[in-house]
Amino acid sequence: MTIKLNDKSVLLTMLLLSFASAHAAGLETFTITPLHSWAGYHLGVDLGVQTRTANQALTVNDPQQSLSGQGANADQAALLTGNAKTVKNIAIGGIHADYLLQENGLVYGVAAELMASNCNRSASANSLLNDPTKAPFPDYSSTVSSKNCLSYLSAIKGKAGYAVGNVLLYVDGGLAFGRVRSSTVATIANTGNPPSDVWSGSSAKTMTGYMIGAGIQVALEKNISLGLGLSHYDLGKTSYATKPDTFTAGDQPGVDQSIASRAKGNLAKISLSYQY
Repeated sequence: MTIKLNDKSVLLTMLLLSFASAHAAGLETFTITPLHSWAGYHLGVDLGVQTRTANQALTVNDPQQSLSGQGANADQAALLTGNAKTVKNIAIGGIHADYLLQENGLVYGVAAELMASNCNRSASANSLLNDPTKAPFPDYSSTVSSKNCLSYLSAIKGKAGYAVGNVLLYVDGGLAFGRVRSSTVATIANTGNPPSDVWSGSSAKTMTGYMIGAGIQVALEKNISLGLGLSHYDLGKTSYATKPDTFTAGDQPGVDQSIASRAKGNLAKISLSYQY
């Protein structure tokens, strides 16, 4: 086919069509993945690891100095102190529920979770008791052992994040509740005064504190997502007294033993969610 000079309009039209076709092909190469919609209800299961710290601080007090004259440190208001601390990783699992809203890439809403662990695998520790006067009795030895367990942990949190394609990056935080079980046994072996003795105490309390965390969720399908999260919780301090025995309750009623513990730790978990 021969193109004449008066067919310039036809040639121009062909060139424009070729350019438009090439431009459209280039745009397809840079197509942006549409945002996944995170708005709605999410229910799912969690499985993870709880890093739990067992930290039991025991103090033997004698504010009335009822042991005065019976040993090297008997005239002190604080007779003995002890601290047993260890860190242990414990498996934990549970369920969660979220309600989320979305405006473009911004995602926000509320979240709730409930997790539980096996108290038979609770963190435990053993340590020596310390004499504040640095003057222990002859033939004297002492130990303190403790166990600390978080039987369940629940939280109600605010959640906010940013969505990129099918990925959601988020932070959360709010009120946390937990059932904390603690026990301590202190043993003193001595041939003189004070005589050998055993003190024990335990506590089971529901405590309130906070939980904060961050994580990532990836939508595998329209209604299914997989997540990875890290959280820190702190339920505050608890204290309790040991049970009376013949030594403290009979001869020296002014002596008391108290145990203080702090319930805090970290969680690392994976989650599987279904979106309604």
